[in-house]
Amino acid sequence: MPNKELCFRILPAQMIVKNFVDGCDYCNYELYLRDFINVSAFFTAKSHNAPYTPPTSEENKQCDCESDNYKLDFKLLLSETMGQGKREFSPSITQLCPGITFYGEPNITTTSPKYKEINATYLHVAFRTTDFEELCSIGEKLQKQHGYERDICLILKDSRKPKNILFMLPYEFFFKCDIQYKDGLSIIASALNKDLTSLIKYRKLKQPDFDTYFAFIYNGRFIILNSSNNELEIVDEIELTKSEIYQKLLQLSEH
Repeated sequence: MPNKELCFRILPAQMIVKNFVDGCDYCNYELYLRDFINVSAFFTAKSHNAPYTPPTSEENKQCDCESDNYKLDFKLLLSETMGQGKREFSPSITQLCPGITFYGEPNITTTSPKYKEINATYLHVAFRTTDFEELCSIGEKLQKQHGYERDICLILKDSRKPKNILFMLPYEFFFKCDIQYKDGLSIIASALNKDLTSLIKYRKLKQPDFDTYFAFIYNGRFIILNSSNNELEIVDEIELTKSEIYQKLLQLSEH
């Protein structure tokens, strides 16, 4: 990130990898994202106070979050390589029943015969260092890609979908020094504006009639930004305690 005092940590595997926890039927980031959307004043206004529900079926690629008046799809702004790394190298978690959880070795450790280092892509860095013309070029490539270009291409594919989309950055931001909450929020928003300019522009080019949002975790809150007019604007801040599912998944890290 541009500001040297601004830091981030990637969320634990169970918060971003679906079904990572064996025996846990709520290990799915879409569930807690929907919780946050349902208590968001911004999105409640969009739905005219109607609740958002999951699709009854996903056969026709329905949105993850639906109301009678507004629909929203969730996309994790996590590279394929980073997701693979979190899945393979994070300690395993098995929930036998509520209150009884076992932790084990990762699928792969540095001493495993099949160990191979993964060069994982941080997408906010990839988009910051890739100008718009290059981004468009990567998005149009038809041949099979690997690594960095494939990570970008998969997100661009998502961004071309004709849906309202909320991209979640799977990061918790924090500062090394003491800082006022609003000042910190302003710095993060400014940094993300710089990092995601090319992606926002690409999305606007491909789907100008659909809304685009970004979200992240900061200071115990779920922060939502709207990318109207190619500029990120904070539109809601929701306490993390508003989602019981988020809290339950988070507690699985505290052992």
